[in-house]
Amino acid sequence: MGFIILHLAIAGAACAQFSANSAAADSIRQLTEKDHQMMMQTLHIDSIRRGADGNNPQSPFAANYDEAKANPYPDLPEPLLLKNGKKVTSAKEWWQQRRPEIVEDFDREVYGRMPKNTPKVNWELVSTVHEKNGDLSVITKKLVGHVDHSSYPQITVDIQLTLTTPEDAKGPVPLIMEFGFVFPPGMRRPGAPPAGRTFEIW
Repeated sequence: MGFIILHLAIAGAACAQFSANSAAADSIRQLTEKDHQMMMQTLHIDSIRRGADGNNPQSPFAANYDEAKANPYPDLPEPLLLKNGKKVTSAKEWWQQRRPEIVEDFDREVYGRMPKNTPKVNWELVSTVHEKNGDLSVITKKLVGHVDHSSYPQITVDIQLTLTTPEDAKGPVPLIMEFGFVFPPGMRRPGAPPAGRTFEIW
Protein backbone atom coordinates (compact mmCIF):
# COMPACT_ATOMS: atom_id res chain seq x y z
CA MET A 1 0.00 0.00 0.00
CA GLY A 2 2.84 2.32 0.92
CA PHE A 3 4.51 1.56 -2.44
CA ILE A 4 1.30 2.42 -4.33
CA ILE A 5 0.94 5.74 -2.47
CA LEU A 6 4.60 6.60 -3.15
CA HIS A 7 4.19 5.66 -6.80
CA LEU A 8 1.10 7.88 -7.16
CA ALA A 9 2.90 10.75 -5.44
CA ILE A 10 5.85 10.47 -7.86
CA ALA A 11 3.49 10.21 -10.83
CA GLY A 12 1.58 13.31 -9.65
CA ALA A 13 4.81 15.27 -9.26
CA ALA A 14 5.91 14.19 -12.74
CA CYS A 15 2.58 15.29 -14.25
CA ALA A 16 2.84 18.66 -12.50
CA GLN A 17 6.38 19.12 -13.84
CA PHE A 18 5.24 18.14 -17.33
CA SER A 19 2.38 20.65 -17.16
CA ALA A 20 4.76 23.39 -16.01
CA ASN A 21 7.21 22.57 -18.82
CA SER A 22 4.37 22.50 -21.36
CA ALA A 23 3.10 25.88 -20.15
CA ALA A 24 6.60 27.35 -20.39
CA ALA A 25 7.09 25.94 -23.90
CA ASP A 26 3.69 27.28 -24.98
CA SER A 27 4.53 30.72 -23.57
CA ILE A 28 7.84 30.73 -25.46
CA ARG A 29 6.05 29.70 -28.65
CA GLN A 30 3.52 32.53 -28.29
CA LEU A 31 6.25 35.08 -27.58
CA THR A 32 8.20 33.85 -30.60
CA GLU A 33 5.17 34.22 -32.88
CA LYS A 34 4.47 37.70 -31.50
CA ASP A 35 8.09 38.73 -32.03
CA HIS A 36 7.98 37.37 -35.59
CA GLN A 37 4.84 39.37 -36.42
CA MET A 38 6.34 42.51 -34.88
CA MET A 39 9.52 42.10 -36.96
CA MET A 40 7.51 41.63 -40.18
CA GLN A 41 5.47 44.76 -39.43
CA THR A 42 8.62 46.74 -38.69
CA LEU A 43 10.15 45.66 -42.00
CA HIS A 44 6.85 46.16 -43.87
CA ILE A 45 6.75 42.51 -44.97
CA ASP A 46 3.27 41.15 -45.70
CA SER A 47 4.26 37.52 -46.29
CA ILE A 48 7.31 35.29 -46.59
CA ARG A 49 8.21 32.57 -49.06
CA ARG A 50 6.95 29.12 -48.12
CA GLY A 51 9.62 26.66 -47.06
CA ALA A 52 10.33 23.33 -48.71
CA ASP A 53 8.16 20.32 -47.86
CA GLY A 54 10.53 17.58 -46.75
CA ASN A 55 7.84 14.96 -46.03
CA ASN A 56 5.75 14.91 -49.19
CA PRO A 57 7.63 14.26 -52.46
CA GLN A 58 4.41 14.96 -54.43
CA SER A 59 4.08 18.46 -53.00
CA PRO A 60 4.74 21.40 -55.37
CA PHE A 61 7.08 22.59 -52.62
CA ALA A 62 8.85 19.22 -52.22
CA ALA A 63 12.45 19.33 -51.05
CA ASN A 64 15.00 18.34 -53.68
CA TYR A 65 17.24 15.34 -53.01
CA ASP A 66 18.52 14.95 -56.59
CA GLU A 67 22.23 15.79 -56.76
CA ALA A 68 21.90 16.69 -60.44
CA LYS A 69 19.48 19.49 -59.51
CA ALA A 70 21.20 20.60 -56.33
CA ASN A 71 23.31 23.36 -57.92
CA PRO A 72 21.36 25.82 -60.07
CA TYR A 73 24.59 27.80 -60.70
CA PRO A 74 27.14 25.23 -61.92
CA ASP A 75 29.23 27.80 -63.77
CA LEU A 76 31.05 29.94 -61.22
CA PRO A 77 32.44 33.35 -62.24
CA GLU A 78 36.00 33.37 -63.51
CA PRO A 79 38.08 34.72 -60.58
CA LEU A 80 40.61 36.48 -62.84
CA LEU A 81 38.10 38.12 -65.15
CA LEU A 82 36.91 41.65 -64.48
CA LYS A 83 33.21 42.44 -64.77
CA ASN A 84 33.97 44.49 -67.90
CA GLY A 85 35.29 41.30 -69.55
CA LYS A 86 38.99 42.18 -69.30
CA LYS A 87 41.40 39.57 -67.91
CA VAL A 88 43.51 40.33 -64.85
CA THR A 89 47.15 40.32 -65.94
CA SER A 90 48.96 41.84 -62.95
CA ALA A 91 48.96 41.89 -59.15
CA LYS A 92 48.02 45.58 -59.28
CA GLU A 93 44.86 44.84 -61.27
CA TRP A 94 43.98 42.09 -58.82
CA TRP A 95 44.31 44.22 -55.69
CA GLN A 96 42.88 47.43 -57.11
CA GLN A 97 40.12 46.09 -59.38
CA ARG A 98 39.18 42.39 -59.30
CA ARG A 99 39.47 41.73 -55.56
CA PRO A 100 37.26 44.72 -54.65
CA GLU A 101 34.65 43.39 -57.11
CA ILE A 102 34.61 40.00 -55.34
CA VAL A 103 34.48 41.63 -51.88
CA GLU A 104 31.52 43.74 -53.00
CA ASP A 105 29.71 40.62 -54.24
CA PHE A 106 30.24 38.89 -50.89
CA ASP A 107 29.08 41.96 -48.95
CA ARG A 108 25.94 42.23 -51.05
CA GLU A 109 25.06 38.55 -51.59
CA VAL A 110 26.64 36.53 -48.74
CA TYR A 111 27.70 38.35 -45.57
CA GLY A 112 25.48 41.42 -45.70
CA ARG A 113 26.53 44.96 -44.92
CA MET A 114 27.38 46.25 -41.47
CA PRO A 115 25.19 49.19 -40.40
CA LYS A 116 26.93 52.57 -40.32
CA ASN A 117 25.92 53.09 -36.70
CA THR A 118 26.84 49.71 -35.20
CA PRO A 119 26.61 49.81 -31.37
CA LYS A 120 29.88 49.43 -29.48
CA VAL A 121 30.43 46.26 -27.43
CA ASN A 122 32.43 46.31 -24.18
CA TRP A 123 33.77 42.84 -23.32
CA GLU A 124 34.05 41.69 -19.71
CA LEU A 125 36.05 38.62 -18.63
CA VAL A 126 33.85 36.58 -16.28
CA SER A 127 35.95 33.48 -15.60
CA THR A 128 39.05 31.54 -16.68
CA VAL A 129 39.24 27.75 -16.33
CA HIS A 130 42.07 25.30 -17.09
CA GLU A 131 40.45 22.08 -18.31
CA LYS A 132 40.59 19.21 -20.80
CA ASN A 133 39.00 19.03 -24.24
CA GLY A 134 39.27 15.32 -24.92
CA ASP A 135 42.94 14.66 -24.10
CA LEU A 136 44.10 18.22 -24.88
CA SER A 137 44.77 20.75 -22.11
CA VAL A 138 42.95 23.99 -22.86
CA ILE A 139 42.14 27.35 -21.31
CA THR A 140 38.47 28.30 -21.42
CA LYS A 141 37.47 31.91 -20.84
CA LYS A 142 33.88 33.05 -20.42
CA LEU A 143 33.17 36.61 -21.47
CA VAL A 144 30.13 38.86 -21.63
CA GLY A 145 29.83 41.59 -24.24
CA HIS A 146 27.75 44.52 -23.05
CA VAL A 147 26.21 46.23 -26.08
CA ASP A 148 25.82 49.99 -25.94
CA HIS A 149 22.06 50.54 -25.71
CA SER A 150 22.11 54.31 -25.25
CA SER A 151 20.02 54.71 -28.42
CA TYR A 152 17.29 52.50 -26.88
CA PRO A 153 17.74 52.19 -23.09
CA GLN A 154 14.54 50.13 -22.69
CA ILE A 155 16.42 46.94 -23.57
CA THR A 156 19.70 45.42 -22.42
CA VAL A 157 21.75 43.25 -24.77
CA ASP A 158 24.52 41.02 -23.38
CA ILE A 159 26.44 38.63 -25.65
CA GLN A 160 27.73 35.49 -23.96
CA LEU A 161 31.00 34.20 -25.42
CA THR A 162 33.10 31.15 -24.57
CA LEU A 163 36.69 31.21 -25.86
CA THR A 164 38.79 28.02 -25.72
CA THR A 165 42.46 27.90 -26.76
CA PRO A 166 45.23 25.28 -26.33
CA GLU A 167 47.00 25.73 -23.01
CA ASP A 168 50.46 25.30 -24.55
CA ALA A 169 49.89 27.75 -27.43
CA LYS A 170 52.93 30.01 -27.82
CA GLY A 171 51.26 32.49 -30.14
CA PRO A 172 48.10 33.19 -32.13
CA VAL A 173 46.01 30.14 -33.06
CA PRO A 174 43.15 29.66 -35.58
CA LEU A 175 39.72 30.41 -34.16
CA ILE A 176 36.41 28.80 -35.14
CA MET A 177 33.33 30.82 -34.19
CA GLU A 178 29.96 29.13 -33.73
CA PHE A 179 26.55 30.44 -32.76
CA GLY A 180 25.14 28.89 -29.63
CA PHE A 181 21.84 29.01 -27.78
CA VAL A 182 20.94 29.50 -24.13
CA PHE A 183 18.05 27.16 -23.42
CA PRO A 184 15.24 28.77 -21.37
CA PRO A 185 13.58 26.88 -18.50
CA GLY A 186 11.27 24.13 -19.70
CA MET A 187 12.99 23.56 -23.04
CA ARG A 188 14.66 20.19 -23.57
CA ARG A 189 18.35 20.29 -24.43
CA PRO A 190 19.73 18.16 -27.29
CA GLY A 191 21.71 15.01 -26.53
CA ALA A 192 25.34 15.22 -25.45
CA PRO A 193 27.94 15.29 -28.27
CA PRO A 194 30.09 12.19 -28.86
CA ALA A 195 33.26 11.82 -26.83
CA GLY A 196 36.49 13.34 -28.11
CA ARG A 197 37.90 16.76 -28.92
CA THR A 198 35.09 19.05 -30.00
CA PHE A 199 37.13 20.68 -32.76
CA GLU A 200 37.80 17.22 -34.26
CA ILE A 201 34.10 16.31 -34.07
CA TRP A 202 33.13 19.36 -36.09
